[in-house]
Amino acid sequence: MSHNTAMPIPLLPGFFLTELRSRDRAAIVEHLQSREIYEQTLRIPWPYTLALAGQFLQKVRDEEAATGRRTIWGIRARNGLLVGVIGLESSPRAPEPDQAEIGYWIARRFWNRGLATQALQAVVGVAFERYKFAGLKAGTFPQNAASRRVLEKCGFRFSGLEPGVALKHGRPVDLLLYVLNNAHRG
Repeated sequence: MSHNTAMPIPLLPGFFLTELRSRDRAAIVEHLQSREIYEQTLRIPWPYTLALAGQFLQKVRDEEAATGRRTIWGIRARNGLLVGVIGLESSPRAPEPDQAEIGYWIARRFWNRGLATQALQAVVGVAFERYKFAGLKAGTFPQNAASRRVLEKCGFRFSGLEPGVALKHGRPVDLLLYVLNNAHRG
């Protein structure tokens, strides 16, 4: 099934994916004040400010305008409340140009509801069916068991340990690399 990225993509009852909006800035900052989210993500700085949220939203708008496609989605409750973000980008670590890296976060109070799994399944569908990526990659910290479970539920396979590949708290950190190839989806 192909998804129209201009329309909301339904997830669990009462939740869906949609475009990010300028008015999401305050919600992004509120959710990313959670130290737990910061500790489990690679690219989210601490402390997270309104200025950072504004820069992020502008980057998303600029990229959509330049490419004509959505690669970053807001995860929303039925009432429009932003509860997370998920996105794709051309993978800097991918050897092939038709691969993307995927990342996501969910607001702390919405953890353990299956939202990350549902959002990831939906975005995998868009990545493979609409955008024709051949493969997806995701990195997670070894201590992030919840993210590993989400990736595995969505068919991603452990590919290896990337020791000291990134910096967190100014120190090198290891990432576990997971991959999903379109040809091997099941």
